[in-house]
Parts: sequence; C-alpha cells; structure tokens
Amino acid sequence: MTAVKLPKFKIPGEPDRYRLTATGITREPTPSLQSVQFWFRTRLVSATGRAVDSYHLNVLRLRVDPSPLQQFIHGVVGFAPQLVRSFVQRVFPEWFLPTNIVLKTERQGKEEEHGDADELMDTEIRAYERLKPVQGVVVPVYYGQVRCNGSRSIIVQDVGGASLREPEGMLLELDEFVRLLEECYTALISFGVNLEDSQLGNFILVDGKVMAVDLEMVSFYRTEDEMKQFMYMDISELAQRVHLSLLASSCPIAIPPSLPVIITVRPYPAATFATMLVSLTVGKVDAGVTVLLTPDKRLIEFPSILLPPNISSGSIVDINVSQNATKEAAADRAFRALQDQIYNSFGASEPVTPVLRCRNATQTSVVLEWDPIQLATADIMSLSLYRNGQKAGNIPRPLQMHSTKISGLAVDTEYTFHLVLRTSAGTFISDRVPVRTHKMTDLSGITITTGILPGTTKENLIKAVERIGAKLVEGVRIDTTHFVTTEGRGQQWEKAVESNIPVVRPEWVDACEKSGRILGVTKFYLDAMKPGPPSEEPTPPPPPPPEKNEKKEEKDLPAPPAQNGEQSAKPEEKKEEQAQKNGDSQSSSSEDDDVPEQKAKAEQQAEQKVRFEDKEEHKVALRPAGSERKSEDKDDKKAKVEDDGDDDANAKTAATPDGASFQEVEL
Repeated sequence: MTAVKLPKFKIPGEPDRYRLTATGITREPTPSLQSVQFWFRTRLVSATGRAVDSYHLNVLRLRVDPSPLQQFIHGVVGFAPQLVRSFVQRVFPEWFLPTNIVLKTERQGKEEEHGDADELMDTEIRAYERLKPVQGVVVPVYYGQVRCNGSRSIIVQDVGGASLREPEGMLLELDEFVRLLEECYTALISFGVNLEDSQLGNFILVDGKVMAVDLEMVSFYRTEDEMKQFMYMDISELAQRVHLSLLASSCPIAIPPSLPVIITVRPYPAATFATMLVSLTVGKVDAGVTVLLTPDKRLIEFPSILLPPNISSGSIVDINVSQNATKEAAADRAFRALQDQIYNSFGASEPVTPVLRCRNATQTSVVLEWDPIQLATADIMSLSLYRNGQKAGNIPRPLQMHSTKISGLAVDTEYTFHLVLRTSAGTFISDRVPVRTHKMTDLSGITITTGILPGTTKENLIKAVERIGAKLVEGVRIDTTHFVTTEGRGQQWEKAVESNIPVVRPEWVDACEKSGRILGVTKFYLDAMKPGPPSEEPTPPPPPPPEKNEKKEEKDLPAPPAQNGEQSAKPEEKKEEQAQKNGDSQSSSSEDDDVPEQKAKAEQQAEQKVRFEDKEEHKVALRPAGSERKSEDKDDKKAKVEDDGDDDANAKTAATPDGASFQEVEL
C-alpha cells in the first residue's frame, strides 16, 4: 500500500509541535447573532445562534429554547422503562433534540460553483443515511429534514471541537494528524462513501478524533482501490497545506496569495522570485498523460514523456516555473493591435438615427420623407412607421425607399409620426414629427403636374396656381396630387394613371380658385363631357300637372347610373319621359307603356357599352375608387349642387358620389 507523503523540507530551528496563539493565524470576524423558528414534524422549534463562519452562512450553530411542553414530555417519559423511552425517542425525535444543534440550509445562488442546491442536499441526506451506524463517531448524528424560511434544511448534531483550519485545530504533529485523518477516511470508505471536497474546514478535531462534517460533495460509485488512492492523495495535500499554513504564520515573510501551488520558501522578499519551484502530487499515470494534483485540488494534465521514468501515484515532482516577460510583452502588443483593428472595423461607427420630415400635406393625405439609411457595419432588420404612437406598418425595401404617402386621414386633424429602425447593432428611434392636415379652404397642399396643354392655357394655369398658393412640379412624383392636361397621352400621363393620380382638365383649378376651396374632381375628369351652352340643349315642353299615380311611379323608377356620359344621355331620357307623360293614362294597357321603356333601357345600355369600349381603346384615365371622408362628401355635394345649378338649370341629374381626390397609398 502506498504510504502517505509528508513534507520533508524544514526551516532550521523549526519546532516539531506548534503551539500557536490566537495571533498566529488571522481569525475571521464572528457572525452576528440571529433567531430562527421552524417546524420539525409536530414541534415548532425556536432557537438562537450564529453562522459557523463568514463563508458558510448557510450553516447555523443554534441553541434550542426549551418549551414547557417539552419539559413535560421529558418528565413523563423519564418514568417509563428504557424500552419505552427508546421507542418514543425513535418515533418522536423532535421532542428529544439536544440543546445544541446545527441547522444547515441548502446553498443559494452558488450553483455555478458547487452545483445544483437540491442535488447537493439530496446527496448529503443519502450519505447520512448510509453512514447511520457510525453517526456520532465519524460523522454527526442526523436528526431529520425541515424547511426554514422556505428552504430545505437538515438538523445534525453539534459535535463541538475545533476545525482543522483554525488555530485550535492545528495542535497536532504531522504524523498524528495523518493517523487521525486516515482513520476517518477508512471508516467512510468502508461504507462506500468517498469525499470529493477535501478541505481543512470540513474536518473537526474533537475528543482525540477527527470527524467529517460536510457530506454534500461525496461520491458512491468508486471502487475501494480508487477510494484508497484518493484518500492518500487527499491526506498528503492536507498535510502539506497544514505545514504551509504553520510556516506562513511563523515566518516573517509573506507568501504571495496568487500562487496556488507549493513554493519552496526562502527568507527573501517576494519580489525577488524570478523562478518558482512547484511541487505537485502525481495522481493517475497513463502512457500519454499524467494527472498532477495541486494542493488546492486542481487537476493538471501533464505529458508523461516529460516526467521521470520511476514515478507512480503518490509521488511528488518538482517543476521549475518562470515568467517569460519578453514573450508576454510581445503577446500583449499583438493582442492590443488586434483589439484596435477590430474596433476600427466594427466599433468606430454605428447606425445613424433616421431623420423624418414632412414633404407635403393635404386635406386627407401626408407625404413623409427621410434621409437614406446609414447602417455602418450593421445589418438592417426592419424600418417601421408609427402614427400617433401605434405601428402603421413596415417600410418595404427600406434601403431603396426614402419616402412614403399616408392617405385616408381626417380633415384638419393633427397627427404625430416617427420611424423606428431596428438593426443588429440596436434600435434607433427618430424624433416625432407633428403634421396637421389642411382645411377645405387651404389650397397650399395641392401639387400639380402638367401634361399636354396649349401655350395660352398653360400660362393661365401657372398664374392660377400661384394665386391659390398651390405648387407646380415637373414630372409625376409621390407628392403629386393632380395631373392637369387636355389630352390623354404621353409618358407622364401614363405614369399618373398607373399611380392612381386624378387626371383633370385646367378648368378644375379655375373652379377651385373661384369657390375658394378644394372641389371634387368628378365633373373635371379628362373623359367627362364638357357642358354646352344652354341654347344648344333642346327645351322640353312643360310637363302636365303630375298626378298621384305618376308621383308613385316616379319614386319607384331607379336612379340613372352616374357615368361620365350622363350629359349625353339626358335628351334620350327626356324624350322617353315626355312620351310617357303624353301617352300615360290609367285606362291604357300596360303593353303600350312597356315598349318605349324597354327601348330606352336598351339604348341606354348600348350607349354605356360603347362608352366603356371607347375608354379601353383610348386608355382614358381611370378614376380612383376610394371614398372620401364624410366631412368632404358634404362639402363636395354642396359644391356640386351649386355648379349643376349654374351649368344646367333645367336639367334633372342624379346625385353621384365623388371618388377619392387623392392618391391612397396604404402601408
């Protein structure tokens, strides 16, 4: 069996047995006193105490406050026979707790360092159950599991004594220290429990023996040979650690705390250590890699070919370690250069927050524009437009589109717009832009593009546009509201038709100027028939006084369709109406009335069909199909009634709702 390796180096005059005072090793401050209460089965336990040290704040050494009920139970059971007392104590352990106990609560917030708290608690409970025969001898007595402050906890015996990492626990000679630890390890191994966390603070010296008090990091799957091998390595490291602690407390020099290995201590200042001698314990030896262990339980994989040929598990090897300042400085310079290169390539600039502006506003639409998106080295995810704080939609092709048009807005209403740019480098929000739609009498939002016009007509149009405060632009743009022309041809005319922009005659501008407000474009479409002078229209004879039946029939007749050629259909309708009035009587047959009516309907349908074919052949500008707001409909209807009264005083026309006067581009 491999023997335990004890430290062989020794300072001249070093005593064989250390009797350290409290000033030899720095003591930790005493934790504050606290009171706890918890239910242990049928008893509410009240106790006071403090944490065992500043590191293990989850382990409390408590003094149980006796209760009158407990004293009564003890008095009653004290008169019972020994067999009865043992049975009662085994069934109701909560009423027979000792005065001093230890309450250990599962760790909080240290899963990365130690593992899952529930698993650690389950492992410790399993270890105590397996070690039940040696409880109170090798490990404390386990009383049971409780919940304290909502966390799982266990109650174990307070064995007293002194921890091996405290001054009172370092009163042993090294051979005695090794013997007591070996007895404790052997007892644990006999029950298949292997300690995986060998720290001086996990062992307590009490009554001439060493007891293990922390069993949350143990294993049950190793073989007996493996556990014995780990036992000798752990005892060797603990012995070296105790020896080093004693030297550090008795020598006038200080050991650098950043060195996690055994250092050959010499009475020289710490700054003079250019080369360091490291002593490592050989763990497992393989053909390719040997596992070396440091005193603080760190594993180092070292090439076996670089080690002496006669080493085995438990051997101690010395390795000289020195710092290469030249290569370290070169590596530092290379790293900083790489950092600067990465920063200049990816971190020097960032995406620019979009700047939103209002290009034009009308009664029911707004045209917004912004500068081209600058992303630097980031990737764009989306560019969204928000209206009044709510998302209106995403901008398609955000790197190519720099403007958009919002239609269907209310007249004389204020809106707030802003852009939200989402990139791989973060989210950027533009300033909020307030925009107010125009009133019906505000004509400054009209933007006109001209088509084919005679010279005189164009000059008059330019002057009229200047007088009403509108704008005249070259070419069809996103903010173009009307296309004024006298002929339906040309590239700009085709673009206006494709963009759903109203194509009107120059008379529409004159009518808006005359009325002082924006008018509907229905009567001014390029394909609409111009009303002729009143003398050219046939004057129908005065109709006979209407009778009650005639009024009823007129109410039942359907309204004529609102077509562009309704002016040309009026003479036919008037002839039909006059024929019906002259030949109408209650005694006449229904066949005489149906013939002219069917003939008129057939003629009307044929005329509508011809008009539709003419539109398709000559590519007449289509009218927008959108409906306007209610407020604009009311104003346009009033304007229509006045215009119809001026143009056709004697003609009877049906009310036709206007199409939308502006291009509607919904997101």
